[in-house]
Amino acid sequence: MNLAQKAIVILKSGGGGQTPDEAYADIVLGYSPTIYYKLNEASGTTAINYGSLSSADGTYSASDIAGQTTGPFGGLAPLFVSTTKDLVNIYSSALSGDFDLTDATIFYWFRCDASYAESHSDRFLQLLADASNYLATYRSGTGFRVELRGTGNTTLVVLTTTSFEDAGWHLMLITNDVTGGTLTIYVDNVSVGTGVARPWGASSLASTDAVLAANDSVTPAAANSVDGSMAHFGYCSTLLDGTARTALYNGGPV
Repeated sequence: MNLAQKAIVILKSGGGGQTPDEAYADIVLGYSPTIYYKLNEASGTTAINYGSLSSADGTYSASDIAGQTTGPFGGLAPLFVSTTKDLVNIYSSALSGDFDLTDATIFYWFRCDASYAESHSDRFLQLLADASNYLATYRSGTGFRVELRGTGNTTLVVLTTTSFEDAGWHLMLITNDVTGGTLTIYVDNVSVGTGVARPWGASSLASTDAVLAANDSVTPAAANSVDGSMAHFGYCSTLLDGTARTALYNGGPV
């Protein structure tokens, strides 16, 4: 991590002492993410971006979801409830062109209970430009699906062999290796599924469809949210190797 990245951590945390969240931020920022939302705000509606695009903060749809539960590192994390319109809009004009999903890595920590609804509309992540260009992770039985659509084709990877209904924190990490041709999904640092990597082919994100924790696949701004929690969402425009993936996981729940 360089001095500029350390300064971001210090300035945005309000001091020089490290909490577990800040120690994890050291790991994440060392991989130069374009965006990185810790999602640990205690109040308000702004989800601070600690990545290289300092102007690309996200927005909580409701101030009461900030800091409602304990995050994976002992800090705060939002608690999303399906009966209310709680989600995080991460669209920003500053991000236009940065989600083209050539070679890229996306990761986030998530938690859900057995009551979590089983529906393709329940999406922890949706980065959508239009109906032909998007990335989404959503529910499939007790597991998840990862869907990537680009250049008129769809890659759908269904993770049905693993149950996440244990109320524990898990790390979802996706590498989209367009050069090598393989999209790989890792949960808790274990490869659980592969598919065809695709360039996303979009020049920008739709202003209402770049969201976290939305309970709708078309109009999330008007929809309900998922049931669960999410923390430390990051996007890197590079492929993280095994050493980096292990570092992101080994800094895991305390």
